[in-house]
Amino acid sequence: MSRAPAPIYPKYAIFARVTNLLTGRSPKTYALYPHPCDDAKAAAVAAATVGQKHMPYTPILATLGYVFSPDGRRVLMIHRNARPDDAHLGKYNGLGGKLEPGEDVVAGMKREIREEAGIECDAVQLAGTISWPGFGKRGEDWFGFIFRIEQFSGAPLSANAEGALEWVEVDRVSTLPLWDGDRFFLPLVFDRSAPQFHGVMPYQNGKPVSWSYSTVSAGV
Repeated sequence: MSRAPAPIYPKYAIFARVTNLLTGRSPKTYALYPHPCDDAKAAAVAAATVGQKHMPYTPILATLGYVFSPDGRRVLMIHRNARPDDAHLGKYNGLGGKLEPGEDVVAGMKREIREEAGIECDAVQLAGTISWPGFGKRGEDWFGFIFRIEQFSGAPLSANAEGALEWVEVDRVSTLPLWDGDRFFLPLVFDRSAPQFHGVMPYQNGKPVSWSYSTVSAGV
């Protein structure tokens, strides 16, 4: 059964316009609504925006990186199990964090990996970007730059202030406790042949309500 594309809310329409400018054409958009991103929830969010005055979209900018083992079969994940007040408590995440003022996204990614894992990134590749409206604890909007790190120097730490660092088989990541939305975009990160993606995943009450993305082919 075919699904309708994810609604583009006025507040977030700038994302689609930027994609058009970058590619020089209208983006091809994919929309997925398996649980918990179902049609009813997406419709509810769209209905809630009717008649509202939309504020400028000024998300928190962040990086999120996935470090792969030399053979590509494992990925370095942090098990957020160190702080009882952690919003990510119990979940497995990639590494990353907020950008600092005056810092570009590549420098920010390398700094976060250095601080969190104790290794130096020798090469990083932008897998894609994701806009997360409403993702924060207080409904803050986030925008993440997602990287693959396939070359690094040094040995990763066993743990940091946020939790334990673990090498996890790529095929086993989906069985771990993750943010619900991670299960939608991680296959694009783990597939080295996948084109660069640029997605939108609105959150409401800690859950994703829809997921759509456009891809950019090499050379476009």
